[in-house]
Amino acid sequence: MIIAKIKDIKRYLICPEMENIIKYVESTELDRLSYGVYELFPNVVLSVDSYETHAEALFVGHEKTISIHIIVDGEAKYSYADFNDDSIAFVKQYDEELDEGTYNGDERGSFILDKTMFMIVFPDDLIKYEQKINQDNITKAVFTIGL
Repeated sequence: MIIAKIKDIKRYLICPEMENIIKYVESTELDRLSYGVYELFPNVVLSVDSYETHAEALFVGHEKTISIHIIVDGEAKYSYADFNDDSIAFVKQYDEELDEGTYNGDERGSFILDKTMFMIVFPDDLIKYEQKINQDNITKAVFTIGL
């Protein structure tokens, strides 16, 4: 997992697709995009969505994708864990078509992501992302890169 300032995103060319994602982020007002799913480039999908925050949340993990999370409106609390931690247990078995599993277990830590930051999530990273802090709704953009 990588957490950094958007102004420093050019430092994180973790795969060939990142160059196109960085150009897109720099040239697009993400807060003006309509909610939806956009196929931007080969192997890259952008999802813009709003979600309701909750007092409690479960961990979510992916095995076949890397995702880049950017908050469009609000501040989001994220917690994280390692998929390989002994405390992690399936709540909902991994769905290969959705590339998603839901888990419960001990968190390793948490942080606040705001509009000036981004986060890159790799396979084996588990995140909780619907946690309430100050707002009932958060809008975010998530770039998903297929592996």
